[in-house]
Amino acid sequence: MKKKVKIISKEHYTNVTASATLPEEAPKWAIKVKWLEENKDITISKYIDSNNNGLIDSIEWIVPHLSNQTFEI
Repeated sequence: MKKKVKIISKEHYTNVTASATLPEEAPKWAIKVKWLEENKDITISKYIDSNNNGLIDSIEWIVPHLSNQTFEI
């Protein structure tokens, strides 16, 4: 499953933490984030398994700069 996350801001901040909730379908090693505008893989900074079942519920990553950015998980 792929999920697109759009981050939009009129302000041009840098190094902003973004997060996304995920359906519990994938283990940590299978989750990837791609920055579509730059065609780059993004490092996930935090994996969250809120119910300790071994599957990831949400993730966090750093957005290098804001304006209109799209990420695919």
